[in-house]
Amino acid sequence: MSIIDSSIPRFVEIPVMMKPKQLEVFTPDMNSGNMFNIYGNGSDASLLATDPNNKLIMNITNKNNKILNETITALIDGEYRSKSLMREILL
Repeated sequence: MSIIDSSIPRFVEIPVMMKPKQLEVFTPDMNSGNMFNIYGNGSDASLLATDPNNKLIMNITNKNNKILNETITALIDGEYRSKSLMREILL
């Protein structure tokens, strides 16, 4: 999904239900100070995030935890990349 809207930051919610063994990649184009939040509930998952210079800024494994709630704040302008891998659903 791509959204182009006069370069003004806007709140965008992308509700995605991930299936086990599914990889999702989000690439928000962020201005310095913008925030990107990822929330997962009831899953065993991994989250990797890189900045526009491809520098790793987050590497989290949510193992045996029912809630994942992480926020990335952009330190520089550009396209960030978030990769989420769902391993299994925990009930």
